[in-house]
Amino acid sequence: MNAALSTKQLIIIRPYRAFIRQRIVAVLNQLGYAAEAAVLIPAATPDDVVLSQLETMAVPQALLMPFHAHQDTQGTLVDGLALMLKIRTRFPAWAKTPVVMPVSQVGHAGYLLRVQELKVATFPNHAAVPERELDNPALLADRLRMLGF
Repeated sequence: MNAALSTKQLIIIRPYRAFIRQRIVAVLNQLGYAAEAAVLIPAATPDDVVLSQLETMAVPQALLMPFHAHQDTQGTLVDGLALMLKIRTRFPAWAKTPVVMPVSQVGHAGYLLRVQELKVATFPNHAAVPERELDNPALLADRLRMLGF
């Protein structure tokens, strides 16, 4: 089988810096996801712009969307959890798309607070990946495999 046809499509939305992004992409590559994202939407892109860019795209096999709370180019606070919920609301066909969500050591407390603020008990097809798990890529790959990635 052609290697290009056997890889799973990955869309990266508002990635962390290369130090985190390269390690998580390497793990996803081991799981059969494309080493290069089909689409890479840069950090600080406003939610409405992200949604309009996704509107014309086919449903990918996975999203790599860090928690990464930060201000967008318009000064609005944005984060991966809120955007994930917006994507799943606006595009019901994407609701089952697995989301790998790295969470930096600095952002971990904010991530936990945001989960409570959004009042969502569980996020189906969502794998939060604390930065410290990137130190053991084999174990992380096994965990993601068990979650269906």
